[in-house]
Amino acid sequence: IMLRRVALLASGPAVVAATVGVGLYTNNETLYSQVAMPLVRCLDPETAHRLAVWCAARGMVPSDKSRYPILTQTVLGMSFSNPVGIAAGFDKHAEAMKGLSKMGFGFVEVGSITPNAQ
Repeated sequence: IMLRRVALLASGPAVVAATVGVGLYTNNETLYSQVAMPLVRCLDPETAHRLAVWCAARGMVPSDKSRYPILTQTVLGMSFSNPVGIAAGFDKHAEAMKGLSKMGFGFVEVGSITPNAQ
């Protein structure tokens, strides 16, 4: 009986990890809205930002392949799939370009250039 209890306790984290992994892989919206976002809201803003960049760098973000031709924009000869983008200040070190791109933004700016160190 004791061995059974130990096995159940040890398997708990594995089941949670597998559930989260499957949810991330399948872009399960419920996982994000009911589990991930409530946890992120408990963090201070800087920690939440670092966690978001870390997740995006590893592709652990929701994917959106939706395309709506009516939203297409052309500005200064450049064409964008939609007018909503993410600013360079979010990913200052260009760590998460691939993950941010899969989220459906019309454009992704990364990095920052300043004449002096900040």
